Amino acid sequence: MALVVANMIGAGTGVFSAPIGERVGPKGLVIAAEVDPGFLPIILDNARRAGVSNVRAVLGEFEDPKLRRNDIDRAFFHDVLHYVQERAAYLQALVPYMGLGSRIFVVDYDRNVEGVPHSDQPEMLISPAEGAGWMAEAGFDVSREWDLFDDRFVVEYTKRD
Repeated sequence: MALVVANMIGAGTGVFSAPIGERVGPKGLVIAAEVDPGFLPIILDNARRAGVSNVRAVLGEFEDPKLRRNDIDRAFFHDVLHYVQERAAYLQALVPYMGLGSRIFVVDYDRNVEGVPHSDQPEMLISPAEGAGWMAEAGFDVSREWDLFDDRFVVEYTKRD
């Protein structure tokens, strides 16, 4: 089995890191990128308590996730992209870390839905169309969409070869 390297962008406390670590298995690796250094030990502790040993915590930057490798298979943004100020530039900075045929998954609040969180700060909201545009500029195409939430969109993007 090939090494599967999954990446959590804006991992926070690592709520998804251990479950994804379990899913990719012992031959896989999860890199949890977070800009707040205080969360890194929490991510690792949560993974340890879950019995998962394939999670690594990395201190990223607001402009670059600083992943230190170029074979990321999957990247996962969960309610994070709306916090990134220069979204298109950040996605461009992510590209060199992503392997051929890699995928990016985005779950975020949909600016087209009335009353979503951050409605009082429209600069923090994005639409699926905006996300698809930034991803296309970065070399990724929409490959799948899920209708799971009333207020958020869930989209998978695949890197063009």
